[in-house]
Amino acid sequence: MSRLRFHQAPSPKPGRTDIWAERDGELVCSLEIMAAPVRLAGATLRTAGIANVFTEEDHRRRGYASALMAHAHEVLIEAGYSTVALFGIPGFYGQFGYATIGCDFAIEVETQVAEQAIGKHRMRPAQDSDLPAVAEMYNAVNAGLDGSVVRDPADWIGLRHGSRILGTTDLWISEDSDDRSVGYVALREDPRKAEVIDAGFTDSAVAPSLVAHAAAEAARRQSSAIRFELHPEFGLGSYVRRMECKLEAVRPRDSGYMLRILDQDAVLRSVEPALRARAAMCGYEAPSHLRVETPLGTTVVELGGREPERMLTLPHERLAQLLFGYWSADEVAQVEGVCMAPEDVPWLAALFPRGDAYCYEPDRY
Repeated sequence: MSRLRFHQAPSPKPGRTDIWAERDGELVCSLEIMAAPVRLAGATLRTAGIANVFTEEDHRRRGYASALMAHAHEVLIEAGYSTVALFGIPGFYGQFGYATIGCDFAIEVETQVAEQAIGKHRMRPAQDSDLPAVAEMYNAVNAGLDGSVVRDPADWIGLRHGSRILGTTDLWISEDSDDRSVGYVALREDPRKAEVIDAGFTDSAVAPSLVAHAAAEAARRQSSAIRFELHPEFGLGSYVRRMECKLEAVRPRDSGYMLRILDQDAVLRSVEPALRARAAMCGYEAPSHLRVETPLGTTVVELGGREPERMLTLPHERLAQLLFGYWSADEVAQVEGVCMAPEDVPWLAALFPRGDAYCYEPDRY
C-alpha cells in the first residue's frame, strides 16, 4: 500500500509556506503556515499560523488531513515554534489538540450618534509608506492584549482578509497640525456597510477624529449604524464603548480563534515571570513551585511562595485556555481529566485570571 509523501515550498502568498501531501503522485490535501507571534502575559510566544487546510473531494474521510496536520506540527516544532494557531470551523480542529482561546467582539453605534464626535485631525488615505507607522501604533495600543498578533513594522504587509491581501485598501491615516501620523482607522471593504476592523492612535485625543471619519463613511455608504469590531477595553474600542452603543461578545466553544501548544516548556518559561508576580500579589500563600503535567510532558514553574510544591494535571487544550484566560480555574476544575485540588482553586484563579484574548481581523488568516 502506497504511503503519503509530504512536500513543502515557499507560497506565492507573502510570508507563507505551502505544505501538501501526495499519494501515488496525486495531490490529496494541503495547508499553509506562517509566522504569527502572539502576546501572552507580557511575553511574545513564537507562534505559527495554519491556514487554508483543504482536502481534495475524492480523498476526504480517509485521515489524510490528520496526517498532514501531524506532519505540519512536526515541521513547526523542528523550526522552534512553541505554539500554533488557526481560525477554525466548529467541531473539527479539537481533534488535533486545538482549543478556543479568543472572543469575537462588535460594538454597534448608530451613525447619528457617531456623527456627534468632533474630528480635529486631518484624514487621508494610507500609502504603503505608512504601514510601519501603523504597525507601531497598533503594537503600542495592544501591548497588553493577550492573543493579539505582534506586527513587525519592517515587514507588515497591511490589511488582509483571510488569504486576500488588502494592503492599504480602506485604511486611513490621521495627521496632526505638524503632518505627523497620530492615528489610523480601517473599514471593511463593503459599499453597503460601515464596519471598522482596526484602529489605533498615539494619544486618545485622536479617537474622536477616527469616530468622525467612520461616521462620515457610514453616511456615504447609507449605513444607519457602525459596527466597530474592536476589543472593548483597548484603544478605540475602549473609547467607543463609552458612547451610546450595543456590545456583542461571542465566545465560541470549539471554533474561532484556536491555539495548540507545541512546546509546553517554552510556553510556561515565557510566562513564568508574570505567574511569579501574580503569585506574590494574589492574596493567598502560594507554593514554591507548580508542577504542570499534561500529555505533552511535565514542566515545573517557579512561583516563589513558601508553601510546598503543588501539582496541576490537565489536558494541554485546557492548559492553553487557562493561560489565555478563556476558561477560569473554576471551570477547568470541572473538566474530565483535570486533577486540581479544591483548596488550590482560589490561588490558581488568581494565578490564571479570566480574560478576553483577541485577534483583530487584519491579523487573521
